Amino acid sequence: MSTSSPHSAVVDRLRQLGVANVHEVWLGGKGEDSAWSGDMRVRTANKRSEMWSNMRGWL
Repeated sequence: MSTSSPHSAVVDRLRQLGVANVHEVWLGGKGEDSAWSGDMRVRTANKRSEMWSNMRGWL
């Protein structure tokens, strides 16, 4: 789940209820290198672009 001010309360509540597999994702946080096809790596600006780049590689 994307975590920002309004969403952080949702994440906290899901954890209180004991829901499994709740993961916070700070989309504005630092991105890591992303794999596209084969050994091609792409540097990303933030976590949002890293996730989109990874999705492009999976497709």
